[in-house]
Amino acid sequence: MKNQASSLITGIEQAIELGVYDDRVPSIRNYAREKQVSISTVQKAFNALKLEGKIYSCPQKGYFIRKTDNDEKSPYGVAIEQIYTGMCWNSKSYTL
Repeated sequence: MKNQASSLITGIEQAIELGVYDDRVPSIRNYAREKQVSISTVQKAFNALKLEGKIYSCPQKGYFIRKTDNDEKSPYGVAIEQIYTGMCWNSKSYTL
């Protein structure tokens, strides 16, 4: 079980580095279905990535890639990320 979660973590990290995912990673259920693993295995992998600071979650919205300080962002992109991150923590009722 631990090996499956570790391989998922490695795969997601590589996909992020290669730009496979824009801003958002697949949902837990979709990723579990795609990789043919249990939902709990994907949850373990996503939680590990959250602890590493590579992704973050918004309740009822999904998992998103955390941008590093080295990423070049336009002022517009920074403002949108700050607003959206604030909405994730302040309320579950916002939608984009």
